[in-house]
Amino acid sequence: DLGLTVTAAIEEWAAARRHVCGFSLVDAVRTYADTHAGIKTITLGEAADLFVASREASGVSETYVKGLRCYFRSLKQQLGPCRIADVTTQQLDRVLLSISVGVVTKNNVRRTLVTLFKWSRDQGYLPQDRKTAAERTMTFNEPGDRSEEHTSELQSRQYLVCRLLLEKK
Repeated sequence: DLGLTVTAAIEEWAAARRHVCGFSLVDAVRTYADTHAGIKTITLGEAADLFVASREASGVSETYVKGLRCYFRSLKQQLGPCRIADVTTQQLDRVLLSISVGVVTKNNVRRTLVTLFKWSRDQGYLPQDRKTAAERTMTFNEPGDRSEEHTSELQSRQYLVCRLLLEKK
């Protein structure tokens, strides 16, 4: 006994069938079980908050923590309620493309996302045996492709740019 009426079971089956776009429900359940077995359930927003708290506890600079909060603000607005294990590379690429900053800052945001997702994998929120969605995101090239070092001064400038962008909204 599954605790469902026949009518409720048929309604649930029909709703599930619409979501799997022609695939077998059994295949969909197997795939989901394979990709989510043994991982803890947490939203992207919760993972981002826990990551920031872990960085604060580790004693990183206030500038770095402010940068994380700034970078994660747009991410949490767009994808915060989603389970981190269900976030796709395409969704993260859209977030990166939507921010109005230069390529150096976009790549910094991408690296921060990769760090968040790797930390989440280490915490058991993502599967251990595969690359994360963030690791598969696009990188951005600057004309002339010059690289800049991560200095406190650069991080401070990035934080100010981020603040200015958020104040425009």
